[in-house]
Amino acid sequence: MRCVMRIQLRVILVMAFAAGVLTQTLGPRTALSRDALAATASSDAVIVWNAHAGEAAMKACIAPLDDPFHESRMYAMMHIAIHDALNAIDRRFQPYAFDKRVEPGASTEAAVAAAARDVLVPLLGQLPRELPFITQACIDASVAGVEGAYTAALEALPDSPAKAQGIAAGQDAAAAILARRATDGAVGPFLNSSCPQDTSPGKYQCTPERPFVAFEVWGKVTPFVLQDSTQFRPGPPYAVTEKPIRLTTTK
Repeated sequence: MRCVMRIQLRVILVMAFAAGVLTQTLGPRTALSRDALAATASSDAVIVWNAHAGEAAMKACIAPLDDPFHESRMYAMMHIAIHDALNAIDRRFQPYAFDKRVEPGASTEAAVAAAARDVLVPLLGQLPRELPFITQACIDASVAGVEGAYTAALEALPDSPAKAQGIAAGQDAAAAILARRATDGAVGPFLNSSCPQDTSPGKYQCTPERPFVAFEVWGKVTPFVLQDSTQFRPGPPYAVTEKPIRLTTTK
């Protein structure tokens, strides 16, 4: 069940924020206008950088199951930065953190690459070393992969004012979401070894052979969309002294 919940968390966040960035499906390229071609290019770039983020999470040793909290936060922030950068070039939606307009001719591909890189690299560097599976070697390999992808993406684009404008838009959008989430509560310590000693029925106790509570602070992390993390919190479980509900079936 825990693994399923972690996977669902990643999928929901990635799809939610990627959907806000991707453009509608376009028809044959021969019939596309310049704006439509730009939209297609940016959509392709978003998909590519979504894949780069997944690779970065694997190399950083937080995926596929070890640390879905930092992983999902990283995906969400990257896609928000990409959305805001593209929205600054071609305003269609309400911005999330970066509310400025740039030259319409700015390179959308450069904007996507810069927004993604400038979010991923700092967040990878902030991964908690106190977690035993996150090592400096993991982080270094992950950052190197992102930097290599960024260099390749920019080298594929001709040097021009549009390229420079796109890079600036992506960098500014990344800086905006990093500043917005700097105090969101997603900080350590992430391991609490003070397990409750009261083992009476109905009281929490640590999982056998794992004498610690992990990611306890994430219960208070600022949500991305909800007003408060308690909005859809379920009610408490049945008390130990309550009689169970018996379900009957008819044949």
